[in-house]
Amino acid sequence: MKKVLSLCIIGFLILISLYIFLINFNNKENINISTHRLQWWHTELGLDKYKIKYKSQKVKIGIIDTGIDGEHQDLMGRISSNLVVNEVIDQKNFDYEHGTMVAGIIAAIPQSNIGVMGVNPYVEIVSIDISNNEKTCSVVGLIEAIDYAINNNVDIINFSLGISQNTEELYNKVKEAYSKGIILIAATDNDEKGLFPADYEEVISVGGYTREGEYMQNNNNIDIYLPGENIVTTYSSQSNQKEYISCDGSSLSCAIFSGIVSLLLQDEYIQNSDEFYSFFRGYGKVNSLDEIIEKLNSSYK
Repeated sequence: MKKVLSLCIIGFLILISLYIFLINFNNKENINISTHRLQWWHTELGLDKYKIKYKSQKVKIGIIDTGIDGEHQDLMGRISSNLVVNEVIDQKNFDYEHGTMVAGIIAAIPQSNIGVMGVNPYVEIVSIDISNNEKTCSVVGLIEAIDYAINNNVDIINFSLGISQNTEELYNKVKEAYSKGIILIAATDNDEKGLFPADYEEVISVGGYTREGEYMQNNNNIDIYLPGENIVTTYSSQSNQKEYISCDGSSLSCAIFSGIVSLLLQDEYIQNSDEFYSFFRGYGKVNSLDEIIEKLNSSYK
């Protein structure tokens, strides 16, 4: 009887390791990000020349990850809501390293001469923490996170993570988010194995490229590539006092893309998720934001 009960509990939880890759702004003036620290990818993509205009209706991005340190100086006031799916047993040894890194790439605003600038400082961030001390989560937890994002009316869900197991329950929840018009963006595996939700048809999968332009992954399912090497971003760890870190990985590329898509939605280059998916499926390497805008203008004239 005990054996049967144990198997039932295991089957219900389906604990799966997360593959995490290493890897409210009220000023209404236009922002020029021509000055930024160690951000080669800003220049590479032409973000340093892009004039970001304030919009009262902000694009909302759900970041499903390890949670975000909302007290980091470059992220203060940026998190509109927060969900912790798993109860963290050992709070003293837990931190928000990866989620803080992802959020910084998307939305950081430098508060000092050593700070970093994200892609779009006007986005609204919904933080959804699905990890625990062992950096694991259940499929049930991931499904709950997606459901929370749906109920909070996010425009974009950023998955800078993935799981190796495909389940019908997870796929159904992804399809539900897709049917609601939510844009789903996920990182691919740095070991070229392929992950979920990135491998689902309803999700745009993101790979990285180096400063030399070489692809960092060769998964045939990858839709789009963005910078993924030597990305400096916000950092928070209870075991390390660093406030910033330089790292590599497709999870960083994924965050850059989510930020770019938020700009395209905000400035109405993309009107809805149908336009997004038809345009970006199989896009390949992103050379610049101007290139994307020019192609979008040509496609929807």
